[in-house]
Amino acid sequence: MKLVTMMAQACMYAQNHIDDLQAWSVKAADREHLLQCVSYQMACFIAQNTGKGGQGVEWAVILEELIEHPAKTEAEWEKILNEIALEYGGWKGGMPEKFKVSVVKRLYCTGAVEVEASDEDTAIDLVQSQIERAELQTTDVDWGDPVYEDFSFEATGDVD
Repeated sequence: MKLVTMMAQACMYAQNHIDDLQAWSVKAADREHLLQCVSYQMACFIAQNTGKGGQGVEWAVILEELIEHPAKTEAEWEKILNEIALEYGGWKGGMPEKFKVSVVKRLYCTGAVEVEASDEDTAIDLVQSQIERAELQTTDVDWGDPVYEDFSFEATGDVD
C-alpha cells in the first residue's frame, strides 16, 4: 500500500467516525478539537516523507479539510494529500512497494555414460555428439548425488 493511500484512508475513517458520533451537528470548533490529532498525524507523515517537509509542516495542514462536511472519499483525500505534498517538494517515494523477484540456485549432478571409443578424447566427443543429436537421454546416465553449484545463487531478472 502506498503511503498516500494509507493517509487517505485514515482521513476518510476519521471523517466517517465523526459521522458515526453525529458530531456534524456540533459547531465547527468542537469538530476541530476532535480532529486535531488526525491533522497532527498527517503533518508528521508529510514532514517525514516529502522533499521539503523536514523544514516544518504546520500541524493543522489538513484540519480545515477534515472538519468540512460532507465526508470526502478516499480518492478525494488522495488528491488533497498529493497536492499538499507537492507544496512540500513532492513525495520521497511513499511506502516501498513489494515485489517478488525470482532467484535461482543451480543444482547439478555428475554422472557416467559408458561408451566404446579408441581414446578418451574420442569418447568425450562421442558422448557430446550423442547429447547434441538427442540420442543420449538423461535417463541413460548413471547419476551421482546432486550438489549445489558454488556461487550460483542469483536473481534471474524476473519480477512478479
